[in-house]
Amino acid sequence: MSMCQLSSKVERDAKQGVLQAKGNLDDPEWTLSMTCLQFGKYQGKAFFQLLQNDVEWTVMAMADHSNQGKRPRELKMHSGTTSTPFTGEL
Repeated sequence: MSMCQLSSKVERDAKQGVLQAKGNLDDPEWTLSMTCLQFGKYQGKAFFQLLQNDVEWTVMAMADHSNQGKRPRELKMHSGTTSTPFTGEL
């Protein structure tokens, strides 16, 4: 199954959840809230269920996702010193 097919199935399932909850299909937030995670310990759970049951994990996952691809200029070390991230070049 290709990623596009997977993506369309996830969206179809989420919209089905909106209909079952008598939500508004024209509101993208409804669809997003009914979207099931495809990974991790909450795989198969709808996003709104995460907010109801494990807010801390949800916030951590969202923060991690929003920081993907970003490289800090400096990483602070525990001792209070700073270090430039390794770039793969010596």
